[in-house]
Amino acid sequence: CNSYERTQLKQAMAKALSRLSEREQVMLSFYYEHEMNLKEIALVFELTEARVSQIHKKALKSLNSMLTDWRESV
Repeated sequence: CNSYERTQLKQAMAKALSRLSEREQVMLSFYYEHEMNLKEIALVFELTEARVSQIHKKALKSLNSMLTDWRESV
């Protein structure tokens, strides 16, 4: 992956992330940037750990779909 491709991928990822709901964005930020576990995130959002897991999986599936569409268009 060269520098140009990396820049394009970062832009596509930022665009895909921005299309998620605010709650999904915050959850992913807590999980990946702040290294919080699902139980900790559940406490913040006053949800069950299982529900946070569902939302997390849905967000990842959405991102994967959006990035697949982007890869096919490049």
